[in-house]
Amino acid sequence: MTCGYDPDLADLIQIILGRGRNDELRYLSEAPMLLTAAEKDPPDLIILPVMMVVMDGFEACRRLRQSPRLRHIPVLFCSAAHTPEMHQWVTRAGGQGYLHMPFGAHELLNARDALLRGETHLQPV
Repeated sequence: MTCGYDPDLADLIQIILGRGRNDELRYLSEAPMLLTAAEKDPPDLIILPVMMVVMDGFEACRRLRQSPRLRHIPVLFCSAAHTPEMHQWVTRAGGQGYLHMPFGAHELLNARDALLRGETHLQPV
């Protein structure tokens, strides 16, 4: 699983998914690094924040979808933005899930499990 986040949130996700579920997590702070790492070793799931420094999560997801090697990987978006348009933006970019921050462990686990089963998980806005 690859996660693009600030270090504090990545630590929280590591505690919930890494220690709680024994998932292997890789934290990458910028979208270009995430895309390069995913090409080398494709993860089962990618967790993307909408807002990142070099490129936003939507653009990163669109680029993932252009890669034959990465287009099948489910993407879970996370954002503090809580707008009615968020679900449209997520699906247009190619994402399968959305969580509004802050979110709890139970919400993250439900989203992770749904995406790994091939389902969508769009938290209500």
